[in-house]
Amino acid sequence: MIGRDLMILFTADPRKDPERAALGLSIAAAARMTDSQVHIFFALDGVFAAVRDSMKGIEVPEFAPLEEIMNLLLEEGVKMHVCHPFLGPRNIRMEDLREGVVLTSAVSLVQEGTNASMLTI
Repeated sequence: MIGRDLMILFTADPRKDPERAALGLSIAAAARMTDSQVHIFFALDGVFAAVRDSMKGIEVPEFAPLEEIMNLLLEEGVKMHVCHPFLGPRNIRMEDLREGVVLTSAVSLVQEGTNASMLTI
């Protein structure tokens, strides 16, 4: 899989399931280190991970702090998308999102993921 595209459909709410969130972010980091193009699509309760400072103070044993992993992913060029239909029901506004996260839809997920490996967390 080295150098291939990886799409992660990220549905884990880091506040309720930090271990699952840490797994998804760590897989994204590992894939990026292999020169893979990585896209994370935040959907369902996973959209909370796309909110600015939402993971400050969340730590999971054996993993780096989640906020630190998110910042590293953004610095390393991981493309982060949030599916906009899931924001309103969770009272999240566009201005609440982290810098670097873009609004997207299922159409973009399909277009970006056509030739990529897909993983759901």
